[in-house]
Formats: sequence, C-alpha cells, structure tokens
Amino acid sequence: MKKSLAIGATSAVLAAMPIVGVFATSQTITVTDTLQATISTACVFKRYGEAGASGQGAAANVTPAWDGPVAAADPGDNDDDITTNPKVYHKYSATFMPGDDIELGTSHFTGYCNDEGGFTVTVATPALSNGAVSPATELTLPFLTASPSTSTSEGYAIVKDAAGTPAQFTNTSGDTVFMSSNTATDSSSAVTETATYTVYTLSTTKSGTYTGNVVYTFTYDDPTV
Repeated sequence: MKKSLAIGATSAVLAAMPIVGVFATSQTITVTDTLQATISTACVFKRYGEAGASGQGAAANVTPAWDGPVAAADPGDNDDDITTNPKVYHKYSATFMPGDDIELGTSHFTGYCNDEGGFTVTVATPALSNGAVSPATELTLPFLTASPSTSTSEGYAIVKDAAGTPAQFTNTSGDTVFMSSNTATDSSSAVTETATYTVYTLSTTKSGTYTGNVVYTFTYDDPTV
C-alpha cells in the first residue's frame, strides 16, 4: 500500500513538469534597401529686349537700337549672357544731342527655380564711362538714385514696370532686390520684371561714347552640391 502511494505521488509530480521543446522561439533576419532620389536644381533666368521708340529727342530723329533677342521676332528666343571668349553682351544704343533725354529700351526678365528657398536677383549699376584711361580725363554718366529731372539731371535711370505700376529702381538701401521669389517656382509660376533704361543729359554734357554693363545676378541655394 505504501509502495503504491509512493509511485502514485511520483507520477503526479512528473505530470506537472513542463515538456521541453514543444514551443520554438521566432528568429528574424533583415535585408534593407535604401532608396535615394536626388532631384537636380533647375533654375532659369533669361530676358529679351526691345529698343526705345523712334523719333525721340528735340529734333525727333533719334532711333535707339537693340541688338539682342526680341519677343516680337521669336517669343522663345530669350537668352542670358553670351558665353563667347571674350564675352560679348547685347547692347542698347543711341546717338543724340546734349540736352536730350532718351529712352534706350526695355528688357523683359523671366526667372524661376525649383529650390524651396526661391531666388533673388540683384543688379550692378555702374556709371557709364567714356573709357578714358586717365582718371583726370574720364567722363561718366552716373546711375541716378533720385527721381530724375528732365531739366537738371545727368545720368541714367532704371524703371521697373512688370506689375503695371512704373517705379524707379534706386539700388539703394531697402531697394537692392530687383526681383525675387521666396518659394519654389517653375515655368508656369515664373516671376517676371521689366527694366526700362533712360539716359538724361544737359546742354553742357560733354561729347563722347559712354558705356557700362548693368549686370543682373540671379542667386539661389543648391542643396544638391
């Protein structure tokens, strides 16, 4: 009887013990593919131009000229600086008498860029110079930052008018940005602006050929370089 009780107790203990190996632990192995797509920065800054109207000046016989692309000839024929060596730039020109105020012409600018920070266009507006080597004999027509007077001003001015409201561009504090966008743009949302150049002279303005390069600089941040 005691033996039977002992055996029965042992069987109960064995039945209560866990059976090892019936349930397995899951294991994993991973393989990762990294995808990288770099979208190139695509920015465009171009312009076409048109000469000022003929028949300007006191004698009404001044015909300004423009030797660059013209929208009326081909709307798609816009360009930025010509990359010849040495560089050649398109030019507005006119020959007229002292005392005349002559509108040389108008440039039409278009700019867009897919950079998320947009772009900014600033302008270098040097005086027009006769190119004399000696400072003592150099003659200049300055860039006018104040509203010009037809009777007392000597120099040249730039007027912006893409929005239909003419305003002088002074390139002074608070007015140094010619055109800009603070967001990404493309051809369908391009920013446009115009620049009309007028030269003002006095009866005492000295004769000579005055030349200067008005340079428009399009700046953007490129996150891909």
